[in-house]
Amino acid sequence: MEPSSARASGVMTLAVLGLFVRDNLQRINALKGLLSLVVNIVAATFFAFFAPVAWNAVALMLPASVAGGFAGVALARRLPPRVMRGLIVAFGVAVALRMLL
Repeated sequence: MEPSSARASGVMTLAVLGLFVRDNLQRINALKGLLSLVVNIVAATFFAFFAPVAWNAVALMLPASVAGGFAGVALARRLPPRVMRGLIVAFGVAVALRMLL
């Protein structure tokens, strides 16, 4: 999956969760992160056993992904819901335009 489609799927997951889960945006974002973690663990396990893996790339990407995840959570906790919602919408529109063009 290319990076823009991966980000777009996160925005879409957040939108769907927002429609069906009645909670504040920070908690819905945390749920999205947990769901992403579960899906990625399942995918990583499958690839580790059934596909060739570039372990050198894994050694670089794993700590960077974990650090980015913690940084994203820290930022999401500090943002007011209105600002976070605006950033999500702006980012979603930007990614949609990028994929369209």
